[in-house]
Amino acid sequence: MRPLSISFAPPNGDRLQLLLVWGVVIAATLIYWEACRLAHGAGSTDLRNSGLWMVEIWSGWLLLSFPAYEVCRRWSANGNRLPVRQVLGLMVAVSLLALCCEWLLNSVLSQLGIARWESPWAMFNRRALLCVVVSGAIVAFALKPGVLQRIVKRQQPSLDVDTSARVQDERPALVLMDRTGPVTVSLDEVEAILAAENYVQVCLADGKEYLHRITLAKLEKELDARAMIRVHRSAIVNVEKVSRRLPGWQLELASGRIVRVGRTFRAAVEEHKH
Repeated sequence: MRPLSISFAPPNGDRLQLLLVWGVVIAATLIYWEACRLAHGAGSTDLRNSGLWMVEIWSGWLLLSFPAYEVCRRWSANGNRLPVRQVLGLMVAVSLLALCCEWLLNSVLSQLGIARWESPWAMFNRRALLCVVVSGAIVAFALKPGVLQRIVKRQQPSLDVDTSARVQDERPALVLMDRTGPVTVSLDEVEAILAAENYVQVCLADGKEYLHRITLAKLEKELDARAMIRVHRSAIVNVEKVSRRLPGWQLELASGRIVRVGRTFRAAVEEHKH
């Protein structure tokens, strides 16, 4: 028998979305509150009292939104017709509990300078529209889970393209000089690099060759030893381009080129299986 698990908190991703939405709502309310005060003749902002008002108004809603959201999310996940009566009942229950929380906080914060409500009925008259809007928004948000995630996913293809392009740019490459100017060659395309006095001859798997002014010993220090190994005092090969080993300590590369393995480099070649 499958164990019964009861949770009053939505999944982590949805929980983060709720916190983000609440952060935006509270910040927007605070800005609107201060703008109204200044428009009605207030000489300056009063973030202390405005912040206390935000705590009083939104604390109950914020805490109750998590279990309410989870209940609605489970209703919608069942795939059945939405239980309208239960949804309306949930909206009423959450609204009443949020108003009770505000009334209790008001009795505490009034000692810090916040105006005291004359009666619960006066508070209800001022908050009725807020109750309908906020409780309805919680339900609507729960019935459409992952809204922010879907917005992000719409941008994902372009992000993936950018990421793949960035990875492509970050692959090891050599900048070589050609007759027409500098040429960037990915090391994945290189099958061998041969010494040519003060130059190196970069040989690609497609048969192209480039001369680059640098010594083989200096270039070797800049290469990944796991991918490009020294097999001779005058040759470095790409281990991925070695097609087979020939008798007499010789390597046949992808293009058919034959490269000899020097005596002092045979141990390094033995460490790689081809």
